[in-house]
Amino acid sequence: MKGIATSLLMACGIVLLGCQGESGNPVAVPEPHIYQSDLLPLDQAAPRQFISTGSVVSDQRIEISSRLSGYVRQLKVKEGDKVQAGALLAQMDAADVEGAIRQAQAAVSAALAAQKDAQTDLQRFQKLYQQNSISESDLRKAQLRLDSTTEAHNQGF
Repeated sequence: MKGIATSLLMACGIVLLGCQGESGNPVAVPEPHIYQSDLLPLDQAAPRQFISTGSVVSDQRIEISSRLSGYVRQLKVKEGDKVQAGALLAQMDAADVEGAIRQAQAAVSAALAAQKDAQTDLQRFQKLYQQNSISESDLRKAQLRLDSTTEAHNQGF
């Protein structure tokens, strides 16, 4: 350890001896040259038109939607057109709507047929009950069936 410390001390001494320079005349530093200029205003006017790329977005943007889902057959207006309240904007394909109407009409017809069938069964069961051919429970079931089919038919309207 002593050898390393001695070596370091000697190296530092040699470096310090090497840093001593000759003391001679100081070096003259040239003075900086200052340039002076006058700024003159331009006679040109600033341009009044600038050309730039971008997009314009209206602050009166309104989202529209339909109560029915389906395909749009034809758009009657373009983006940016002014429209009046109640104006036709788009024409929807009526095939889906017509199919749904036919399906609803078929469901109403089926409910009406079930109601008539239940009414006929109830009248027949009432006669059988008066003849003591069926139980009161069977008569109540026929009445409940008529009530439920009547309710189903009424909900169809």
